[in-house]
Amino acid sequence: TKTFQALRIAVNHELDNLKSVLKQALNILGHEGRMAVISYHSLEDRIVKQFIAEESRDCICPSGLPACVCKHKAQLKAVNKKVIVPLPVEVRSNPRSRSAKLRVMERIIHQDEKFITTGKSCMLIEIRNKKWRQPSDYRNLQKEVLKM
Repeated sequence: TKTFQALRIAVNHELDNLKSVLKQALNILGHEGRMAVISYHSLEDRIVKQFIAEESRDCICPSGLPACVCKHKAQLKAVNKKVIVPLPVEVRSNPRSRSAKLRVMERIIHQDEKFITTGKSCMLIEIRNKKWRQPSDYRNLQKEVLKM
């Protein structure tokens, strides 16, 4: 139920944990690496969307300042303009997937940054331990993310 879900989110500090794991994942994301985040709740999705928006801008200073003082550089770009949701066929075969939303982002590399990694890396973060996807589905999803 929604009441139990709200209690679980509050008691487990899920929203705070999501904010911290997104920052940590960005720090370990390799050269032009892609990160796919699946969220199951609108509050989670809003946090992910705001994270992508903030990390996609060069300046995060308040709009009233005459010049940028934050020296923030964009670190991400959204791979898809719109969120990816399950197809009706998938929802029929797996009803728990109906609330899932997938957002994919890619690391932007600046001239002054150096990475030792080779090729593209893909990190898939699942918000909770929901088992609505089989391991083979994760591999297929990773292949799709790398093709984008």
